[in-house]
Amino acid sequence: MWYRALARNSTTNKFVEQWIFDDEQTDNHISPWDSLPSKRHAEWCSVYPKLAALVKPRARRGVYKPNALVEAPESMEIDATLAKDEDAEQECMARVLKRLLSNEAAQTFFFPVAPSEVEYYQTVREPITLEQILHRHEDEAYPCFHAFAQDVAHLISNSFYFNDTTSQEWIATCMMQKEMSECKDDMKRAGLGGLLTAPLAAISGAQQDDAMLVEARRRAGG
Repeated sequence: MWYRALARNSTTNKFVEQWIFDDEQTDNHISPWDSLPSKRHAEWCSVYPKLAALVKPRARRGVYKPNALVEAPESMEIDATLAKDEDAEQECMARVLKRLLSNEAAQTFFFPVAPSEVEYYQTVREPITLEQILHRHEDEAYPCFHAFAQDVAHLISNSFYFNDTTSQEWIATCMMQKEMSECKDDMKRAGLGGLLTAPLAAISGAQQDDAMLVEARRRAGG
């Protein structure tokens, strides 16, 4: 569970902080793998079995008290209902981006590599970050989903090309690639697979070159 501060005062103590569940999780500082269920959690589950069964719990809107949880209509879901949206392409783009930013590996790719990393900038010809992709989306600079997906693919390609297969950055890249792949699979199941295709000419020559280099390197490394 992720929380955010609601207020820093109360009627009895102005220094008391009130916390509620974060409505939109977009920044993970602790890996779920490091957050093992506690004995207290097991006891809570036995007392509140219906709440424990919630797959995606969120705080009940307008109610700030313990156990005020509901199953939220998750805005990151990509399903058949999205295909009926008049602006399905932009909405799909927003949901995929939100899922990428919610992935714990996103921190590795959000900000630019430090200028002091000279080797990186000598190796990677067209650096790109999640922050840039986010800003381009907010500025409605992507004419179609395919253009957005190509920027994500380019980010992943850069990281695979530069980082060693034993590094933490490589592992983070695999996580981002898996997240994007799952998004694409969800789009196909939702009848939105057509958004993934575009003429080959729409892909820049540098991106094509990087993709071939990455594929060759991955095959060589097994």
